[in-house]
Amino acid sequence: MLFDSHAHINSERYNDDRDAIIEAIEKSDLEYVMDIGYDLESSVKAVDHAGKYSWCYAAVGCHPHDTKTM
Repeated sequence: MLFDSHAHINSERYNDDRDAIIEAIEKSDLEYVMDIGYDLESSVKAVDHAGKYSWCYAAVGCHPHDTKTM
């Protein structure tokens, strides 16, 4: 079993090709992916992805560099 324990499919850098990345994941040997949230927006997206895809789990969090503005 392959489990990607730290992915950022929620990142805005993938806005233009997220669907292609998701398709590639689904065609690959990966069974599970942990979509890591690093701020509020990315955490909400990670939870959304986990609700849509059976292979996706969400981790909700805040990057330590951003804690000063929480």
